[in-house]
Amino acid sequence: LTNLFNEYIYVRVDASSVPVTKFKILDDLIAHYKSVGKLDEASQKIEDHLKDHPESISARYLTGFLSLIQNKIEDSNHLKSLLEQFKAHGKWTIIEYISDHILQFGEQRLALKFKAEALEKLNKNKELKLVLEKLAKHDRKNPEIAKKYALSILDEDRDKAIIFLKQAAESFARSKEYGQLEEIWAILIQHNFEDIPFFEKIERILLSAREKSRIVILFYPLMETYKQLEDHDKTILLLKKILDHEPLSQKARNDLIRAYKAKYANHSLLEEFLKMSEIGNSKKSIKACITNFERNIVFDTNNYVMHRNWGVGQIKSISSASDSIVVDFLDKKEHKLSIQMAITSLK
Repeated sequence: LTNLFNEYIYVRVDASSVPVTKFKILDDLIAHYKSVGKLDEASQKIEDHLKDHPESISARYLTGFLSLIQNKIEDSNHLKSLLEQFKAHGKWTIIEYISDHILQFGEQRLALKFKAEALEKLNKNKELKLVLEKLAKHDRKNPEIAKKYALSILDEDRDKAIIFLKQAAESFARSKEYGQLEEIWAILIQHNFEDIPFFEKIERILLSAREKSRIVILFYPLMETYKQLEDHDKTILLLKKILDHEPLSQKARNDLIRAYKAKYANHSLLEEFLKMSEIGNSKKSIKACITNFERNIVFDTNNYVMHRNWGVGQIKSISSASDSIVVDFLDKKEHKLSIQMAITSLK
């Protein structure tokens, strides 16, 4: 130790030039002093040198690892400052070595974090995935790690990747890191579009932050996915959500009309009910228009209705040309009503 510290005083090795072999020598020294029962004596000498030379790399490294061996948590910060110093100089091989050594004392988040960064810089992708997985499980407050791990395994384990991406997305939404959320949003839609409850959860988080416009931006590509799949019910559901948050959107209103036309293409009174609801009139409340249209469109051939005096009946035919609906009630077969009368008096 005396020779080691004298060398430091005269040669002044710094973080940019120290080789990784230096730390292997220091580890051998610690192992030796431990084997002969002289850790306390060595600790005192290291401490004395560190007081006079607080920037000494060797003394800080030795103090840091002796703190782990002797469970003196207050001295372990020397390792963190060393790792940050080597990071500033891009010494990733040394960072990997020190992190590995720290991890022999347990999976500490600090060591895992630095090791992950070192492995990424050294292009050791296979090892990186394992470290990122441990970090993602241990550090749920760091969505960036969950995102990075998820993207690294997306091709080989899509289901696990989506779990971590959803975890990250929720954290990004809560912490208002919207740029990060948008980066993974398209991937979530591509691989997880069927999980409507998840997207509704993000909607609630954004709504609590008064981010209505952002909800609209995020929900449009999700809606387009269902539109391409010709899933009219989900398309309509999402368009109604979009209009909840942006009721004056003419584009969303027009898209909703097209979705209704696609869903009820075979309905004999589709155009009539669209016209009656005034859903195409941008001056009318979209909520009221939707309510009117959806209350009326259920009047269709073979559907059942209820009258307060005549009971349950089945619609036998509807004709916009003659403005009539024919209903079979139990005691009133083929009862004819005008369309407006049917809408008013039947449920």
